[in-house]
Amino acid sequence: PLKDTVRSYLESVHPMMDEERYSQMSNLAEQFADGLGPKLQKYLTLKSWWATNYVSDWWEQYVYLKGRAPIMINSNYYGIDALLVKPTDQQASRAANLVHIMLRYRREVDREELNPIVLNKTVPLCSAQYERQFNTTRIPGVEIDTLVHYKESNHIMVMHKGRYFKVYIRHKRQLLEPVEIE
Repeated sequence: PLKDTVRSYLESVHPMMDEERYSQMSNLAEQFADGLGPKLQKYLTLKSWWATNYVSDWWEQYVYLKGRAPIMINSNYYGIDALLVKPTDQQASRAANLVHIMLRYRREVDREELNPIVLNKTVPLCSAQYERQFNTTRIPGVEIDTLVHYKESNHIMVMHKGRYFKVYIRHKRQLLEPVEIE
């Protein structure tokens, strides 16, 4: 499998490189396939016996939690930049509707009611990360940050002009309607 992966990689990068650069890359790929590659392949095979994904925990730890680049523009689990429909000019009303829709979506995530996104009508994508879209925060650390996920939350945080506000989203365990959130 490793030789096939290396061959496939070289086929994919060849159109993007001149012949000199491609020749260098081919040599590096051959060195990898004959040197460190088989050892790493064995580690990945061993990891496949106990991990659901061979890269997600490493990605989270070494790229996401150890990374020191600004989060919002470089690595964000979930973000919204604009609403395409503007049913009202009242910003608070639009925000309340958006929050309500997102909370209904969160309820579907919590209840595992969402259909998976499917590639080519056959391959379902893993939805394990969906729950982290909500109730999850990143706690800064010196060398590495920590993710904390809370199962329940009765409020959201709203930032406006540099000030933070705690806005309740439930009353007696019931989700508030948009007009109540507003």
